[in-house]
Amino acid sequence: MALFFLTLKKEIFSIKSFVIGGLFIVVSVLAGKYTTSVSIFLNSNGSSDLIDLLFGIYGFLGYIFSSVLFSGLISKEVESQTMRYVTPYLSRKAIYLAKYFASLCYFLIILAVSLVVLFLFRGAVVFPIYSILSIIAFFAYIQSLVLLISTVSKSERFSTLINLILSLAFPIVYSIAYFKNWPILKAVQWFMPYIYLTKTWEVVFLLFLTISIIFLGISCFKRKEI
Repeated sequence: MALFFLTLKKEIFSIKSFVIGGLFIVVSVLAGKYTTSVSIFLNSNGSSDLIDLLFGIYGFLGYIFSSVLFSGLISKEVESQTMRYVTPYLSRKAIYLAKYFASLCYFLIILAVSLVVLFLFRGAVVFPIYSILSIIAFFAYIQSLVLLISTVSKSERFSTLINLILSLAFPIVYSIAYFKNWPILKAVQWFMPYIYLTKTWEVVFLLFLTISIIFLGISCFKRKEI
């Protein structure tokens, strides 16, 4: 638990975190102030067009920003050998999960603040349950993938590079699959988090993928030479 709060504090109060968090808030302000033609109120499907728009933008930016912020969570500490001072006191599983939930918690805080800002600008408070659960599951998946790549990479620079490449490739592949009726890409779509931003119960499959990636990451971390 101490490592969780230490990691969270370190990430929240870094310059990069402030800048990226500020960009998320700016997007929320712009959405609340300049998209008056898009309704914030719940429709017949129980979703909000404005919040879905906001979360769609966050979905595109989320992986890119996570790559910048969290690609070094494991790789940087292994590379600098600071991880050696932690492993005698905590199991590798505990270390991995603490870092995972700290990075996820950062985005959950950003989401909460962004919604409050949006509600203040629109003068209305709505809670589209499925949309909120979907964006949480989205970031849970993204963080599991970022941390896995950080674990298997030999350096922070390489981990950041791979994550940035994937963060740009994923939406491109998803967009092609959306407009082209190619069976292979349609199947690949379900292994990317973007499709779940517009789904309801199907998000359970994304959670299954997330848990699988987390367990794979823990397994790799346990075998990694520190």
